Amino acid sequence: MFILIGISTPIMIFSLLTTVYPTLNETFRNSLRQIISAISTTSYATVSFNDWTPFALFLMIILMIMSGGAGSTSGDIKLYRILLLCKQCIWNLKMKFKSEFFIKEDTLLKPEGKIFLESSFIIEASTYAFAYLILLLIGTFIFLV
Repeated sequence: MFILIGISTPIMIFSLLTTVYPTLNETFRNSLRQIISAISTTSYATVSFNDWTPFALFLMIILMIMSGGAGSTSGDIKLYRILLLCKQCIWNLKMKFKSEFFIKEDTLLKPEGKIFLESSFIIEASTYAFAYLILLLIGTFIFLV
């Protein structure tokens, strides 16, 4: 979660500086507060988003979609599933360059400890993420029409 904040805050500051807020201090303060609110799923907005750039709004929506913590009751894709899908992409790329006799043991660290991943975990995460994104696109299309 801290990596997500560290990456998205400078991007948001760059997007909002000089277009919405006149000073770096005000841009940093408002950007960081809204990013933390979006990632923590508290939805505590302290500024109006009407003046924000389209890219900044897009970044906020992406952060809201992928920022549910493991075990939380938020209705979005959990960070655990995002991490699992990203790691699976990296593992697939690495396996393209490995020998066919290479033994692959995919592991992931969870609060319970190190777990060995079965293909069912990856299939479940990718199926859920795909279904979530399809329903999000359908819902967005319905509201736009």
